[in-house]
Amino acid sequence: MGQLGEWLGNIPGAFLWNNSIMVPLWQMGLYVGLMSFCLLLKKYRLGLSISFVFCFYWGFIANKDLLLGHAGDVDQFSLPFILYVAGGFVLIVLSVFSFFYSDD
Repeated sequence: MGQLGEWLGNIPGAFLWNNSIMVPLWQMGLYVGLMSFCLLLKKYRLGLSISFVFCFYWGFIANKDLLLGHAGDVDQFSLPFILYVAGGFVLIVLSVFSFFYSDD
């Protein structure tokens, strides 16, 4: 890529440029099927919740070493893992709250 590759390698988002995530085909098929079902039935909030769950899961699997640390010690959790789980918990609570809240 030359000059563009060097420039992109220096920006903070270089992690996204230099790495890729491998998602099993059956999981991607399940995701597409569930999302299609939600869109056909006009269940947009459920579709957003399903997207969150899949992205949260795939993000965890792809970054397991970063989140849990390289030691593999279950007794000690790293700060990124705690922030990742806490952020996910907050989003789950907000999603459940949105199911019971109506715009009318």
